[in-house]
Amino acid sequence: MKFFLLAALFGLSLLVSSARAQFQSVFMIGQDNATQTEFEQETASLIDYYWENDNYATVGGLNWSSGMEPWNNAIAGDTVGFPRALLHPGTSNTQTNIFFHLDAAEAGPNQPLRLTLDIIGLKANTTHDLDVRLNQAAPFASRAAIAGDTTWVINTTAGAAGAVAGPNVLRVRRTGGAIDAGSAWIQFDYIRMESDTSAQYINTFTTNDALLRPGETATLSWTLFEPAATVSISPGIGDVTPLTINGNGSINVTPAANTTYTLTATHNSIIQTRTVTVNTSAWEGIFELGVDNNVNTEFSHEVAADDDYYFAGNYTSIGGPNQAANELLNDDTDTNTAAGRTGNPAIGFERAVTEFDPQTNIWFIPAAAQADVTARHRISVDVLSVGSGGGGAQTHNIEISLNGQLLRQENAITGPRLIQFEVNGITDGMKTGPNSLTLRRTGGTLAGFVVFDYVMLEYLPGTLPTITGVTDDAILGTHTVAWTAQVAKTYRVQKSTDAGASWQNMASGFPTGGAPSTSLFYEDRVTPFTDPRPTYRVLQE
Repeated sequence: MKFFLLAALFGLSLLVSSARAQFQSVFMIGQDNATQTEFEQETASLIDYYWENDNYATVGGLNWSSGMEPWNNAIAGDTVGFPRALLHPGTSNTQTNIFFHLDAAEAGPNQPLRLTLDIIGLKANTTHDLDVRLNQAAPFASRAAIAGDTTWVINTTAGAAGAVAGPNVLRVRRTGGAIDAGSAWIQFDYIRMESDTSAQYINTFTTNDALLRPGETATLSWTLFEPAATVSISPGIGDVTPLTINGNGSINVTPAANTTYTLTATHNSIIQTRTVTVNTSAWEGIFELGVDNNVNTEFSHEVAADDDYYFAGNYTSIGGPNQAANELLNDDTDTNTAAGRTGNPAIGFERAVTEFDPQTNIWFIPAAAQADVTARHRISVDVLSVGSGGGGAQTHNIEISLNGQLLRQENAITGPRLIQFEVNGITDGMKTGPNSLTLRRTGGTLAGFVVFDYVMLEYLPGTLPTITGVTDDAILGTHTVAWTAQVAKTYRVQKSTDAGASWQNMASGFPTGGAPSTSLFYEDRVTPFTDPRPTYRVLQE
């Protein structure tokens, strides 16, 4: 979405396609059975595990010739077996080393690797920080504050991870976290490494805009590992080799409907493809905070920013700033920067609402058409994750309001959730001038927090229902307004005595239970018949 250039601001692409990887198993230690009973109890002698024969002296291991090491040989105290858990720093079981072999096709610098750690059985009231590395390289992945069972999937390449052809050692290490009563442990259901030996000609295939609104254009961009490859895009584009210079190319597209584009690279008669999807929407944007990318790195730490975020506009009428440009989402070093460390506390959008900082306000000034009573609004709040200081099972409640009017109460949030709903302009209270959309955590697990991926407000231009006639009855002294309706919808009837400068409600939620047919009428028995007949309008609720 181009109306706030968030991707450009933070150097992010909105959607990155994934390779059609052809993964094959390198090793799998354990069974996917939600237990660790196939492993041995951790001891100081169970640090190194050998998956297969090789001379591992170059990576700090043995010249192993006994085949795949048993996971559990039922002999306590020896060096054979795989440990069921990692313990807290200060013990002898903070790390496990897995020795294995990669061939040249698996260890090419651009070849995909996928590591899966299925984590179970954490000690209660503890959290865990892990990192993983290959050989003597720096960690290629790390994860902090693991508080419950989770499957951690890490996608990388052999070059990025530090893999080599021949002997390798994967080191999984617990580096920190919270302990309870002097100890902590984290256990594994299984650990699996996979490789993809297929040809790797395409590096990236992306779009700068994953959702196009009326009149918008997206740019498809690609980079190649193999600049000599011929490339084409389908559907409807064809050969783009002439647009590819030194392995880099791009093209603009304006699809009429949701479209998945396929980039095909061919070299030495071998083909590789990548896909990227561009969606379209009739909904037009009012604002979007963040990017739909399953991370919150563009936002501020919740204690490093205040509760008010301002889009560009003049808010002096409500005691706010005259904001020349959209407020930065984050002016600190990174999302995890604590308050006062580098940035201005008045700048930034909070990444989360918490028990101790439960509310964030998004200030915006809509255009007249966006705030019109006939417009329809769609609000999307993408909950990325939830958590609490105590870990374990938890629940969270959130309310969403506009200008102090409650629009949605979402209860019992236990994990990622897209909260998306529609409201009409006549009922949600949007107005011209300053507006505030408020997200508030109202309850749930103690010391809990709710983390956001993005918040978006959209609108559809609306039209008034067609008034088919106004009938005057001098005997009854009434005016009867008739209009074309939608079955099961309710309506608000208004009148104006000043030619539409102001409007007065006459009926709301009419008729009770919704329209029974496509033709409705309302009888005005309030306006004195001797007065000039008012102007009437009808709004769908």
